[in-house]
Amino acid sequence: MPLHGVTALPPDPQRSAVILLGGLDNLDTLRRKHDAADMTAEQVIERLLDRLPLVRAIEQLRGHFALVLHRPGQLVLISDRMGTLPLYWSHPAPKRLIWSTGMPAGPVDPIGIRQLLMFGATVPPRTARRGVSRLPPGHLLQIDAAGTALERWWRPPVVQGGSGGSLLKWTASTAGAIQVATRSVLPDDEPFGVVL
Repeated sequence: MPLHGVTALPPDPQRSAVILLGGLDNLDTLRRKHDAADMTAEQVIERLLDRLPLVRAIEQLRGHFALVLHRPGQLVLISDRMGTLPLYWSHPAPKRLIWSTGMPAGPVDPIGIRQLLMFGATVPPRTARRGVSRLPPGHLLQIDAAGTALERWWRPPVVQGGSGGSLLKWTASTAGAIQVATRSVLPDDEPFGVVL
């Protein structure tokens, strides 16, 4: 069932809250690193935000998540690196923002439908609904008294061209990359095994 909220704009200057949708694969690591053994994931994120600038705090998070941060005078919607959990938003009125993890009902956007039929998906922030946007992967939407700003907080790493190398070197490099990628997506608090 989708989670949704309606936020008055500008956001309440006194209210602060963190809503985590999905999960963090590196929660135990963050708890150890930030002396937060008994804290919930939301409390760990709040601690990160107290200690680090917004983007640096988000960069510490690993997993499949969408975040809604309601900070004094500011609302921030955040998508994980791959946009695994969709986060939609709409401005139906000048002083109101609606956000949801599920596609809300509404009139159809012909350009969004055309993209859907041509590509099998729409290209965020466009959706198949008029007036409804989807937060692109690795982006954040920041809303405050100054207005609304969409910002990219993560970029895929760029691989620099090399000098060819040998098959043995490429094999070792690929094996190392697979190990790093596997470790980054596995929960660090649960043992696991592989059966072949």
